[in-house]
Amino acid sequence: MTYKKLIVWILLWVWLFTLGSAWGEIELSREYTVKAAILFNFGKFVEWPPESFKNEASPLVIGIVGADPFGAVFDAVKDKTVKGRKPVFRKLPRLENFEDCHILFISRSEKGNLRPLLAAAKNYNILTVSDIDRFAEQGGMIGLVPGENTIVFEINLDTVQRSKLKVSSQLLKLAKIIQGAP
Repeated sequence: MTYKKLIVWILLWVWLFTLGSAWGEIELSREYTVKAAILFNFGKFVEWPPESFKNEASPLVIGIVGADPFGAVFDAVKDKTVKGRKPVFRKLPRLENFEDCHILFISRSEKGNLRPLLAAAKNYNILTVSDIDRFAEQGGMIGLVPGENTIVFEINLDTVQRSKLKVSSQLLKLAKIIQGAP
């Protein structure tokens, strides 16, 4: 192989590698765009007790604990409302300041902290959601699981029923129900 052909092959491999890397980032971005829409729409299918909001004008707070996989994706829905409430998105430290959250997304980066996060969230009326493997089986409320060209919801009915939250039967029909909690 000549020097020129070797350079062409190297450049081709570098180009293919970077294209593959960019494609993976696009796919990941698309996945979290879908998950952001799902999180936002959960607000339409969950009822919180009145004491979860300070007043009628209080926002629906969606917290993200751990590494933020969403980036600016939530900008698309920041001007919309859920049951008359504006959504507010907050990045949160590990075990602090999520008592005013209504929906808490636990990032995959927090897999090692899952038990203490779920234990702390139990003290509040927070819908816990994650894409951590077996999240619902581990005591989380809603796990987001990849399906064939879709995202499947796994809902731990026991965990939800122990809270003061009411999940719509419409959402339950779309979900795989997980019974039992650790």
